[in-house]
Amino acid sequence: MLKQVFSTTVVRLSIAVMGLLVTTLNARVLGAEGLGEIRIFTVTVTLLVIVANFVGGPHLIFRSTRHSLSGLLLRSYAWCIAVSVLFFCVQYVPGLAFKHHDVIALSTMFYALGWVHVYCLIGFERITLQNLVVFSFNGLLLVGVWMSYYVLGWSEPIYFVIIYAVAAISQWLLGGAMLFVNRKRAIVKPPEQLTKVLLKDGVYVQSGNLFQQLNYRLGDYILEATWGKAAVGIYGLAIQLAEGIWTVARSASLVQYARLSNMANKERAKKITFQFAKAVVIVSVFGFLVLSFLPKSFYALLFGEELVAVRGILRWLLPALSLYSAGFIYSHYFSSQGQFKINTLVSFIGLIVILLTAPLFIPRFGIPGAIAAHSATYLASLLGFIVMLKRQPSRAHRWLWPSRKDLRWLRRITTGSHT
Repeated sequence: MLKQVFSTTVVRLSIAVMGLLVTTLNARVLGAEGLGEIRIFTVTVTLLVIVANFVGGPHLIFRSTRHSLSGLLLRSYAWCIAVSVLFFCVQYVPGLAFKHHDVIALSTMFYALGWVHVYCLIGFERITLQNLVVFSFNGLLLVGVWMSYYVLGWSEPIYFVIIYAVAAISQWLLGGAMLFVNRKRAIVKPPEQLTKVLLKDGVYVQSGNLFQQLNYRLGDYILEATWGKAAVGIYGLAIQLAEGIWTVARSASLVQYARLSNMANKERAKKITFQFAKAVVIVSVFGFLVLSFLPKSFYALLFGEELVAVRGILRWLLPALSLYSAGFIYSHYFSSQGQFKINTLVSFIGLIVILLTAPLFIPRFGIPGAIAAHSATYLASLLGFIVMLKRQPSRAHRWLWPSRKDLRWLRRITTGSHT
């Protein structure tokens, strides 16, 4: 299990580095305003993908070994395609058209379908293969952007948008091939029961994910409407760098989800959850310190003088983001136990906080207002997870806070004596 966490972390770190390189290229070639336009495009695709994966979302990890793979794929594909086509048709409604609307619809469809394959691979515990699929998207995006700017001389945001769509199609094709070769037999349930199960899971899982993404990204739209794309570009870059400290947390939670979904010992599952949560917070705090003390010249060298302000933003954002890294572990624990309602409830709490704070702070204060609003929603969500965990009927609360045993456990992991 720890080997899978390590390999997944290495891949995620590589992906984070590639994402940083892509952002660096975009910042130096397109500037803050171009970066802001790209940010709005990617945020819109992310939100739409959540809706498109309403049937074929992360809950497939839990269901993939319990139901017919063909039945899961058929229903997931049908819903995903329907959502993408519906969004494409919305552009003909006056006042509702997005910039790059057609490419957004195309990217949404293939990116969402690609993640259907990824979730099934995770459910089969094919962690290395799903890492390869996710890595392929980011690798192709980096190569495509570099060639666009420095080989072909294309230096407009639209070219990034097109390359993004091509990378999404490639990820879908590779994921489909990997899934076909590594498919497993499952306990097959009647189609009508499968449809009911997927729809029920989708209500809890994807609505929760949608709430969570709105918690993360709603401020971007308000910031663009009141302060312009350049402000979104600067703030979005800071958010991307800050969220890089979540790489270890996301990697650990991914492997944790796959393993705990197939673990019968609930007490053991809870103990693993709390140990991983405390470990990722320690790593995240270290990342916080590193990013906080990098000199301004470092940011100027990477992104240009126009975007040096990101360092000051990072110092205010990172404390809340460091603490919230434990939230990924807690969330995936509840998902692995099929308790999707809890994640939805916690995400809804965060959504209420951002809806109350973002319209109040961002139009008046701009980027500082966005920092305050997002920090408040992260901390509120983390508090919600802690409250729900302490309500679990077990000894789980005993493992919530760091202890000497945790330090010994971490030492065994780092020395390789714990497997």
